[in-house]
Amino acid sequence: MQSPAFGDGDAIPARFTCDGEGVSPPIRWAAPEGAPNGLDYAVLMVDVDAPGEKFVHWLVYGLSSDGTIPEGGPVHGSQGRNTFGEQGYGGPCPPPGDDPHRYEFRLYALRSPPTPQLPGLSVDDLLGGVPDEPALATLTGTYGRG
Repeated sequence: MQSPAFGDGDAIPARFTCDGEGVSPPIRWAAPEGAPNGLDYAVLMVDVDAPGEKFVHWLVYGLSSDGTIPEGGPVHGSQGRNTFGEQGYGGPCPPPGDDPHRYEFRLYALRSPPTPQLPGLSVDDLLGGVPDEPALATLTGTYGRG
């Protein structure tokens, strides 16, 4: 996975956070060679440094194995509910004073054949929770609020 807005391991620009416009960053992905064919794919963005359960900022599903989401959308798939309880993207917003949090964008192949999926599913509905298994591809950005 990659983004023209930030490199892997780099800071996520404030534009894509709660301190900015809160729009989703542009991302591109391609499933690695040998990934399952004929399945739907999902992109999941999680704050891996949030206390307790991993905090879901974005869930998009019904995607092809190769694709893009432009800055702010549109998304060519369905958007699920994030941990904020909203459908769509919720920008990074760690507590002020925390060290910068890491935000992982992860690509997963869904285990069932492509089927129409209603928008608004949670990560529990779609994936049975935040998966412990490694993603097919990842992009990590950081964000801190000082």
